[in-house]
Amino acid sequence: MSPKNKTPRSTRKKSVILRSAILTTGMTAQLFGGAPAVTNADPAAYEGDSYSYLSQYLGISSAYAEPNPNSQNDNSETLGEGGSDHGGTTPPPVNPTPIPDPTPVYTYVPAPVAPENPEDSIQVLAVSAGNLTSRSASLSRSVKPSGAASAELRLTAVGLTQASDQGKKGETLAYRLPQLQGTDLQTVLTGSMLSPLSANANKLSISTSDFGITFPTDRLRLAEAAQKLGTTADQVDIMIQIEKAPVIASADAWAKVPGAAPLGDAYTFRMLASSGTRTTEIAGYDQRYGQQTIPIPQGSDTSKLGAVMLVNGQYVPVPVTFKDGQAVLHTTGGNPVMLVQYDTPNPAGKWFDGALTDSTTKGFLGGASASAPLDRESFARMAVRALGLEDYGTGKVSAVAALRSAGLLDGLPEGAQTDGAISREEMIAILVNASRQFDLPLNAIKPVTGTANDSFSDSADVSDWAGDYVEAAYAAGIFQGDRGKIEAQRTATASEAAAMLVNLLRSTGLSD
Repeated sequence: MSPKNKTPRSTRKKSVILRSAILTTGMTAQLFGGAPAVTNADPAAYEGDSYSYLSQYLGISSAYAEPNPNSQNDNSETLGEGGSDHGGTTPPPVNPTPIPDPTPVYTYVPAPVAPENPEDSIQVLAVSAGNLTSRSASLSRSVKPSGAASAELRLTAVGLTQASDQGKKGETLAYRLPQLQGTDLQTVLTGSMLSPLSANANKLSISTSDFGITFPTDRLRLAEAAQKLGTTADQVDIMIQIEKAPVIASADAWAKVPGAAPLGDAYTFRMLASSGTRTTEIAGYDQRYGQQTIPIPQGSDTSKLGAVMLVNGQYVPVPVTFKDGQAVLHTTGGNPVMLVQYDTPNPAGKWFDGALTDSTTKGFLGGASASAPLDRESFARMAVRALGLEDYGTGKVSAVAALRSAGLLDGLPEGAQTDGAISREEMIAILVNASRQFDLPLNAIKPVTGTANDSFSDSADVSDWAGDYVEAAYAAGIFQGDRGKIEAQRTATASEAAAMLVNLLRSTGLSD
């Protein structure tokens, strides 16, 4: 038995800490060898050098590993210390003759050629379950004529398919490039690569240390773009371009977000489809939200921050949440976006003060008088802005038409889809429709006991068609009643609309 390495214990092992089980590495040539990933390795619990971890986790042959001077080598036999297969002990000879350690015999294994730049390739595609797949993508860097740093990430079909097969239905497949900072990014893939992801309802996520995008592959309007190009979705090339964008300063550009002041950088998120020499925009997602992540300027008060998206030359509000120093914008497309800051209104000592402050910083109050009766067009305008559905109003003459296009008027009687005052039950139905049409589960803001039918004295006044909507909204905490009543038939006010919209955003995760 060879003597044990006397290296101090403190240098033998180092913990390998992997955030979100996502790795990027320069050992690309080894990693791209096509070995299957080991899916039961726990990166947070593993102790040892990083290459050993990668070898275990990704199923890489140990022949590629170089000797680790800090690792402990114990060559003890497993059949018993004395060599007996029964585990007995053989007495040593009286005058033992020292046996020299055998001369190690090395088998030559040609080292795979590594990229000249360790970041020229990226191996890791991860799903939220913690699986890693090999041969996922390649990364190249360049400098634009303007001097801006740029990178191109090319995804591979084998990596995407393998990850989708390993992942669960609806799971997110995530590419993380934390080594990219201050760098514009273009991601390239093909329509055919998205087929297995779409069939599994996977989301695809791509991010650097500055920004990121996550989108539902099954709701990407790729077929529409392919039709414009005269081909099918599986035959197009897809480019996702993320870069800083100039801020438009004209008064008209800011007309729909009065009181908003730009904060930080603007970012363009473009999704393009191409076939041959022709290229067209991909018009976002069909009745689903994606996420665009951008940095929050240091020292910002997030309670006063909102977000805007550029649609048809004008900035319009979009929902935003804040996490880990970044803003997560929830959008239905890949338009340019940025953060803005609002002046909050002075409290008036009313029950709706909080709702008015929140709706102001989210950009959808629009100067409406808090206690004034609300008509359907005014409420529709507030809802479109609160939910970031301005894309659905493109070419439409009214906000009501935008809600109809988005499916938010489905199930409402014909009379509720025209001009005129909006009732509280109509408003409630539209908000519940928003959660259902865009697959946004309603989570209870606070515990609720009983049903709306049992909790309010006037529940019998709720229209038959609206009963289900009212119950769903009450269970989620979207409305709490007016002095113990639903007041289903009463004309709603702007303050009530603001409160319900704020509650809807919180219930569905579109707001903090």
